[in-house]
Amino acid sequence: MPLSEEIERKFLIRMPDVARLEKQPEFTCSEIEQIYLSATQGTTHRIRRRTKNGKTVCTETVKRRIDRVSCFEDEKEIDGQTYNELKTKIAEGTSPIVKRRITFRIGSQLYEVDIYPFWKNTAVLECELPSRDTEVAIPECLSLLREVTGDFRFSNAALASSPVPEDSL
Repeated sequence: MPLSEEIERKFLIRMPDVARLEKQPEFTCSEIEQIYLSATQGTTHRIRRRTKNGKTVCTETVKRRIDRVSCFEDEKEIDGQTYNELKTKIAEGTSPIVKRRITFRIGSQLYEVDIYPFWKNTAVLECELPSRDTEVAIPECLSLLREVTGDFRFSNAALASSPVPEDSL
């Protein structure tokens, strides 16, 4: 697994109009199941099953946080049997995260919108960036609530054990 640095910013947004997003360049939609496994402190270990355009791909990822914006990421593709074996090792006190991920591109920026079943009016926008000083322009088709980069409560690992109640957002 090659180790790479991931630089990412995360935002809470109002639930988007998916029909409007479908008109964006390079629109895709996928269904994701993500399971967090036991890991040493300072790292997260997860497996993911992602289905897009009828094709399912499973991955195993270990992330080690550098700071609130970036982490080292070690990811590899795994087969379905390995995924099913690993999912039995789910971290205690967590549940699988199920979400719909919508991606689209404006210019060189790829936008990822995660829609969770436990929120009706709120979604999460993630933007991977080439460098720490890259500005993020929120597209007109999205309504920004606030940035939550570095707020652990909105990490998928935290949402797997305790989703933030929408009425507290």
